[in-house]
Amino acid sequence: MPSHRCSSLFLVLWISSGASVLSFTPSDPTPCRSFTRLFAIKVTMRMVGKRKAENWLEEGCDMYASRLRSAGIDWETVMHKSDEALTQGVEGDLSKGHAVVLLDPFGKQYKNSDELASSVYDWFEVGGSRLSLVIGGAEGLPSEVKSLVGILGLWSLSHLTLPHQLARLVVMEQIYRASEIRKGSSYNK
Repeated sequence: MPSHRCSSLFLVLWISSGASVLSFTPSDPTPCRSFTRLFAIKVTMRMVGKRKAENWLEEGCDMYASRLRSAGIDWETVMHKSDEALTQGVEGDLSKGHAVVLLDPFGKQYKNSDELASSVYDWFEVGGSRLSLVIGGAEGLPSEVKSLVGILGLWSLSHLTLPHQLARLVVMEQIYRASEIRKGSSYNK
């Protein structure tokens, strides 16, 4: 079997669960598939606190991270050791043009998942398919983060106090649900 290099021309095929990349050279039209996975959407959750959660929470987050990858959404959780580090991370996201939404008990509570899905995809559009969701520490979000120019808004999961890791799991499920609503699947039924 002849070996050939995959270079020169690229064809990206978008599929509902992600993208495949085919590349070929004009002298050798035999395409070879790249195993690099492309993600159209990237969500970064920034939190203050410790990474390790109870096993059942970690398993739930891992499950939704896998489902999100299958839906073409790359999920990253970034843990910050301090409010100052969180503020720097959010400033960096804003400087890159990412949409930034703060999770706060005084933020907007959505009437239903369809309304939230609409907002999520509006956020993706504003941020060029890059969304950063921010959860503060035990004392809540630092005022420095709340006062940053460019924050799209506040999202409230509930007026109840939730542990940060549980809030992360709920948010991951809701972002996945939004993607399924957008696809028209029966997941939301």
